Amino acid sequence: MVPFRRRWSAILLSLLIVTVGLVAAGTLQYIDQDLRSIYAEYTLAATELGHVYGQLTRYRTTVLRAIESDTQEEFQRIARSLPAKRVRIHEEIEDVLRLMDKAPHIEGLTQRNVDDFKAVWQELDRYMSSSDQTMHMLARRWQSAPIEAERIREEAERHTARESGDRFNALMAQLDDVVRVLVDVASQVRKDADIKLRVATGFVIGVTFVIAGLVLRNPWDPTTLSHTISADPPSALSSRT
Repeated sequence: MVPFRRRWSAILLSLLIVTVGLVAAGTLQYIDQDLRSIYAEYTLAATELGHVYGQLTRYRTTVLRAIESDTQEEFQRIARSLPAKRVRIHEEIEDVLRLMDKAPHIEGLTQRNVDDFKAVWQELDRYMSSSDQTMHMLARRWQSAPIEAERIREEAERHTARESGDRFNALMAQLDDVVRVLVDVASQVRKDADIKLRVATGFVIGVTFVIAGLVLRNPWDPTTLSHTISADPPSALSSRT
């Protein structure tokens, strides 16, 4: 009976060890996926925002070049390049905002953060509308007499420096807020992954102590089992003598 109990104890301990290993492996795999998410999603989003900064700066520089253009042909060539630049800006911001839709599912971020992301569209529309006004002024310039054309050019220059400049700075500030929240998201995901790792490590250590306690409480003595199985009963010895 004793060997039978010990055999089942060994089986149960083995199953417990296997279960602990599977749980620990699953938890570590989940944590690894979280860390990959930080790199593949949020780090990528921050990189794309860097591209947005560059595209917006080039767009504004193109408008300034339109103001300084010396001929109508040069102005028209510059004006034709703006729609393609605008499309690229919209596409890159859309990519970032699609990622930001996941933000409410992460603890520590609020709906206000998500609203900040969507406010980028509003600031972008305001800036683009202001830039369109500048381009409309410049289009009138080339249809006016020289004196009137120079006055319109100066008016477009002031408009670009003041109103469009304010819109541009507001848009850049809004993008800075998006970058800040991206950093917060990545930090929160990493924090959650660290907590899960500590919990998994503590669980494994705790179960290890439990297994060690069971082994010490019911030590496995192979010599005892060997003697129990191989030893002849006393009745057999007495019959041989």
